[in-house]
Amino acid sequence: MRTLTIKGRITLLYALLTALLPAVLLPVVYGAVSASLRREMDSQLRSAIAQVLIAVDDQDEAFRLNQQVDLPDAITLCVTDPQGQPIFSTAGGEWLQTAAIQPDGKTVHQNETYTVRQETVQIEGATVTASAAISAGSAEASLHTLQVLLGILVPIYLALAIAGAYLLAKRAIRPITEITKAAETIRAGDLSQRITGIATQDEIQELADTFNTMLHRLQASFTRERQFTADASHELRTPVAVISACAEELQKDLPQGEAVEPVAAIQRESARMHKILSQLLLLTRGYEGRYHLEREVFPLREVVASVMEELAETAAASQIRLFNQVPEEVSLYADQSLTTQLLINLIGNSIRYGRERGKVVVRASLTQTQCTFTVSDDGIGIQEDQLPHIFERFYRADPARDRSGSGLGLSIVQWIVSLHNGQITVHSTYGQGTLVTVALPTQPSA
Repeated sequence: MRTLTIKGRITLLYALLTALLPAVLLPVVYGAVSASLRREMDSQLRSAIAQVLIAVDDQDEAFRLNQQVDLPDAITLCVTDPQGQPIFSTAGGEWLQTAAIQPDGKTVHQNETYTVRQETVQIEGATVTASAAISAGSAEASLHTLQVLLGILVPIYLALAIAGAYLLAKRAIRPITEITKAAETIRAGDLSQRITGIATQDEIQELADTFNTMLHRLQASFTRERQFTADASHELRTPVAVISACAEELQKDLPQGEAVEPVAAIQRESARMHKILSQLLLLTRGYEGRYHLEREVFPLREVVASVMEELAETAAASQIRLFNQVPEEVSLYADQSLTTQLLINLIGNSIRYGRERGKVVVRASLTQTQCTFTVSDDGIGIQEDQLPHIFERFYRADPARDRSGSGLGLSIVQWIVSLHNGQITVHSTYGQGTLVTVALPTQPSA
C-alpha cells in the first residue's frame, strides 16, 4: 500500500479536523436553538395563563372573568373550575379539558402537535385549572429549515475547507518539490543545479540554503576528483608508453628463454595500465560533458557480429560459444563507436566470467520508441548483495577470479547508456548466469 505524501497527509488531517468541528458544534447549536424555541413558547404560555388567572374572580360561588383578556391568536386556552366546567376558553379551546398531555408537555389534536402548559391556582379556597396550548408546527418548521440549511452549508464548508487545505499544503510543500527536483538532477550527474526562488524566511528556506551549500561542496569535491583523474591519466600515459616500449626492445635483445616471462609480464601490465588510463580519460571527458555524440542509424546485428569476431579468440580459449540472435531488421539510432565499446565490454565480461564450454547469447527487439537488446551468459553469476555495486569504478564482484580487466567496463557501459538517455538493468543468479538488458531510444529526445 502506497504511503500518503506529506501534502496528502496535511490535507487529510485538516479535513478530519474540519469535519470534527461541525460534528461537535452543530449538535450544540441545534440543541441551543431548539431549547430557545421551547423556552420562548413556554414563556408565551405562562404569560397567557397568568393574564387569564388574574382576571378570574369568584362571584356568588361562581367563577367568571372580571375583565376582558386579550390573548395572541396562536394561543389556545381553557380555564376550568373545581368541577371541571369551563370558566373561560378561546374559540375552540374546549378540547384542552380532555387532552392527553404527554410527559414532555406535548399533545396531538386534529393531527397537529401542540405544546401544552397546565397550571392550577387556589382562588377563594377552590382549585382553578388553566391549560394553554400553542402549535409546535412553527418551531418544528424553524428547526427543519435549520436542518436543511446545515445539510447544504456543511458539505459546502467542508469542500471549501479541504480545497483550501490542499492549496495551502501544495504551496507549503512546493519548495520541497523543488529540492526533490534538484536531487533528481544531481542523481543524473548535474551538480551545478541549485535551488532558487525560495524566500519564505522559514525552515524551508533554511533547508534550501543548507542543501545549496552541500551541493557547492559536492561540486567542488567532484571537480577536484575529476581534474585529478584527468591529470593523472594524462601524465601517466607517457611513462606507461615508455615502459611498454622499453620492455618490447628488451624482449628483442634478450636471448631466448632468458628472463622472457618477467619481460612479458611487464608488457602485459603496461598494456593493461594503458587501457585503464584510456578508459579513465574517456569517463572523465564524458562526465565533464566534453564528449560529442555522433548519432547515426546502423544495423545492430552487424555491430554485434564484428564485436563477436573480435572476441572470438578470447571466447575460444574457454571454449565458450557466441550466438548472435539479433534480427536483421533491428537498427539502432546511436553513436556507433560507443555502441561498439558497450558491446565489447558486455560480451567481454560474459566471456571473462562465463563457465567453460558455456555460451553467450545476444538478442534484440524493436518497438516504435526504443530498441532493447540483451546479453546473457550461463557463467558464475553475481551474488545479490553485489549487484548494487557493479557499476562502481574499479569494483569487482569476484576479484580473485580474473585480474585481466580494468574494473571500469561496466562504469563505461552505464555512462554510454546514460549519454543516450537509455536504461540498463542487470539480473543475475549466482552460479547460473547473468542477463544484462539495455534499452535505447530509437529517435533523439525532444
